[in-house]
Amino acid sequence: GIWGAYTYNILAIGVSALFIVVRYIVEVSLAIQFSNSYDLPTPTLQCVITAVVDTLFVYPHVGLIREINNGIMTPETYPREKASCCCV
Repeated sequence: GIWGAYTYNILAIGVSALFIVVRYIVEVSLAIQFSNSYDLPTPTLQCVITAVVDTLFVYPHVGLIREINNGIMTPETYPREKASCCCV
């Protein structure tokens, strides 16, 4: 995640995003298995909230990968992109 973004390494950023997606799949399947084992209702709300939160984490990873691939974000263009941020 952070190291990949710092070094503009698409593979590292992608692995971090993939880890978030895989963790979501494992968490949802474990929650469903747990609820089935103890005859509990399916944790739909938990799955939806987790999906929303995980999407909020994956979205910047995908955006940075796209910007690096398109040549928008590189070590050379970083000062220009930093200046275009509203908080600088």
